Amino acid sequence: MKRKSAVFFVSLCAACCFAITPARGNWFFYQNLLNNPGAEDGLASPDGMTIVFIPGWTATGAATVVAYGTPGDFPAVTDPIPHDAGEQFFAGGPDATVSTIFQAIDVPSELWQFIDSSLGMIYIMNAYLGGFGSDADFVSIALSLKNASGDAVETNAIAPVTVADRDSLTALLPRLVHGFVPKGTRRMEVTVVFTRVDGSYNNAYVDNVEVRFHPLDNAPGCSWGKLKALFKNR
Repeated sequence: MKRKSAVFFVSLCAACCFAITPARGNWFFYQNLLNNPGAEDGLASPDGMTIVFIPGWTATGAATVVAYGTPGDFPAVTDPIPHDAGEQFFAGGPDATVSTIFQAIDVPSELWQFIDSSLGMIYIMNAYLGGFGSDADFVSIALSLKNASGDAVETNAIAPVTVADRDSLTALLPRLVHGFVPKGTRRMEVTVVFTRVDGSYNNAYVDNVEVRFHPLDNAPGCSWGKLKALFKNR
């Protein structure tokens, strides 16, 4: 499912003193840079057991797409899921200990001048992660920012939502990481890893994988500490 989060970013910037300059009102400051972030492009597996092609992602193992409410105890719209969930989500798939989906994106050239400026940019990566009932299957998501030579200049990861986090319920819960975009960043890579712990089906689920870049303005009183405080316990 795809979410429109411009309002979230406006609130973020206002709360953290990071002003949005109207002259910089380009779409790439507010839009998710990933393709097919919510599994809505392409068809869903009819039963969760069929491995389907996932547009925009390179998949390994048995990673597949499942529709909410598919018979077989998959997440339904009545479960704790994204509040504006679409029709489909990503799953680890049948008989796979580990499945992955991977995406590499060239950073839009329109952002380079802001990345390399003295003020710089921040990145925010967020997603909904979860699993089935008391199964301990889990998802982790890794982000790598690279320079033009292909060297990693920043890495970060969203830690798994555990079965304890879910209170042994079938659920997808929001998680978020953030940081500064290093000067010279020209490419980003996102890897979603689905890990099976229990049973024969990899019941690790994810939806709404988002990565956004946002420029910073030199407003008095802004600090990295305020940004971290804003996101604490989100």
